[in-house]
Amino acid sequence: QGPRGRAAPLCPHPPASGPMEIVGGTDFEGRSEVDEGLSLAEEQAAQLERRAKLLHAHFQQAQTSMSEIGRICQQADASVRRSQSLLNQSAQRIHELNERTRHLLGSAAS
Repeated sequence: QGPRGRAAPLCPHPPASGPMEIVGGTDFEGRSEVDEGLSLAEEQAAQLERRAKLLHAHFQQAQTSMSEIGRICQQADASVRRSQSLLNQSAQRIHELNERTRHLLGSAAS
């Protein structure tokens, strides 16, 4: 630990301004690890992009499906209203016919 109970900095000297120089040039031992890491990062970024495009396509398909479901529901609702109207008209006609039949049977019995 450093003074005042704080953790000592990882690098005791502040970084120099300007570009860093890697000692060893092209023979730098960690270069292949860095290249592998960058290559892996590029692959993961490409995979993430593919997945994002696929997710977007699925989302678009879901929106299209939701619109179609909404249209079908509206048609079903209109069909139910027409059926209910027809049922009400039929019930009214049956009621009228029953009244006429009762009236005619009452007149015939007298």
